[in-house]
Amino acid sequence: MQTYQDVIWRVALNYTKNPTDAEDVAQNTLLRIYRAKSTPPLGDAAHLRYWVLRIAVNESKRWLAAPWHIHRQQSLPLPEELPATTGMTTREQTLYAALETLPAKYRITLYLFYYEDLPVKEIAALLNISATAVTTRLARGRGALKAHLEGVFFDV
Repeated sequence: MQTYQDVIWRVALNYTKNPTDAEDVAQNTLLRIYRAKSTPPLGDAAHLRYWVLRIAVNESKRWLAAPWHIHRQQSLPLPEELPATTGMTTREQTLYAALETLPAKYRITLYLFYYEDLPVKEIAALLNISATAVTTRLARGRGALKAHLEGVFFDV
């Protein structure tokens, strides 16, 4: 739990965009992991990490698809200092904040690729899309980030 709770929370936050909902999703994810009847072999850390991320993604999607959530889609303001940005430089925090403004399909893909260091094939399996779709989302997400940050990082 202590090893993966931050990763689970950050994935949930990228889906829900609400810290309170992300905490609920993370808690549901940890409960689902605890109650799981079968787990990957404990010796293989990569399999275990992938398995945990897969459950977090599924739980986030389940949370967003819940009928009560559809009627209550009100976004709370994010706190000034997110645990996900703790230890980041100002430049990295600005980049992370810009990432948060992207549509979910680009935001999640870029987050998993750059912040969680997952390869394209694993992201494709996690999101149930093709590897080509992942590379397309990465390219389009980078383009959107560049357009959003042109005045901030680049001298135009």
